[in-house]
Amino acid sequence: HESLSEFVKPVNSRPVIIKVHRDLLLHPKNEDGELLKLEEGFANSLDRIFQGFTPIVIGYAGNDLSLMNYMNGCNSIKNIFWCKRTGDVLSDEINKLLESKNGKVFEIAGFDELMFQIYAELYKEKELDQLVKKQADKKAREWSTQLIELSKGFKDKESQESLTKITKDKKYDDWYDVVLSANAESDLDLKKKIYLDGLNEFSESAELNGEFALFLSVNDQEPLIAEKYYIKSLSINPNYSITVGNYASFLHFKKKDYELAEKYYLKSLELDDKKSAWYSNYANFLRDIKKKFVESERYYLKAIELGPKNITAIGNYANFLLTIKKDFNKATIYFNRSIELEPNDSNNLANYVQFLIATDEKNIAKEHIYNLILKKNLELSLQLELWFYCFANFYLEYPKAKDEIDKLIKSGIRSEDWDFNINIEKAKEQNHPEIDKVIEYAEKISGLKYN
Repeated sequence: HESLSEFVKPVNSRPVIIKVHRDLLLHPKNEDGELLKLEEGFANSLDRIFQGFTPIVIGYAGNDLSLMNYMNGCNSIKNIFWCKRTGDVLSDEINKLLESKNGKVFEIAGFDELMFQIYAELYKEKELDQLVKKQADKKAREWSTQLIELSKGFKDKESQESLTKITKDKKYDDWYDVVLSANAESDLDLKKKIYLDGLNEFSESAELNGEFALFLSVNDQEPLIAEKYYIKSLSINPNYSITVGNYASFLHFKKKDYELAEKYYLKSLELDDKKSAWYSNYANFLRDIKKKFVESERYYLKAIELGPKNITAIGNYANFLLTIKKDFNKATIYFNRSIELEPNDSNNLANYVQFLIATDEKNIAKEHIYNLILKKNLELSLQLELWFYCFANFYLEYPKAKDEIDKLIKSGIRSEDWDFNINIEKAKEQNHPEIDKVIEYAEKISGLKYN
């Protein structure tokens, strides 16, 4: 999509696919009027690319004017290598373009054949089996990481039972066996013991050290010790993107070292520019800390493009539309999308409750709050948010809300940087009898200042 065109970089070690007419899921351009001119964002990105690279055209008939007109008018293009199948005839428009750009025509048998010939030139000095082994090792690492991420999100009973089945009494053959066993356990103390036992065997595993650091930081257990394991993981492998990304969030929320956090956010994107979560996390940072809202929105959109089922990214963007842009209609679309994808996710529903309060859907909001508060193992920070909603917007229905808030705040629970402006506005509209207390709680919970 052209709104994401700034992510096209002139120097990139991986292939970049630029869909100048969008694609099926992003409102494709296919009418005559839409195919006349290339979008400005793409034109600017391609201008930068062709300043240092020569285009090689394979399998393109030149039938749309948008790309052909662009190439004709692009001063950065000094030469073109145009490949055509043996026996094919190029159009007059292509021949004119080649003549004006000092182009050269190459006859090829087909795309696959050309790729093989290029491969033979690039890799003639390397052993194919070593290349295959290297790729296989990389795929194995990716598989184990995906397996770990999947096992963290199981909410249904059957999947949890399956996880227990494959980990029960299993010997630890590698680091991911340890993490799977920890994920199968619900008791935090037992989880911690599994990690520590595993680290006795795999002390030099960057992955295991990073996962244990994440466990400690997410569950508010000894943040200083958590950082020690983050640093150990990065000392073993400074380019392990998962630890880099998680450490960025730790620096952001736990240490509030914003300068260093941004450095690690950017490094996580550099190491893995296809991971939706890294874009969503950095978008939150840009929104909450840097107050760069235009840039933040671009990163939310990129996160959703890469992860169309990433409910965290979708929910965060919906909340951005609600609290920053005040675009309730668009926020409705994204909130509904996140709920459709995962109707039982607690974090998702807690965000949705705030939206319902903002749009005066009070009865539905109260129903969700009631069901969520009854949930077992609900994160304490979410419990605190929900009890604050109760006190700020439904204080008559939830008289014990203040006691619950005081208890959670006293135990050190917070919801850092969470925006409660909408709840405060609604409380003022309702002439809340303790509006000063509402604001005091909001500031204590989020660490932000409110009027």
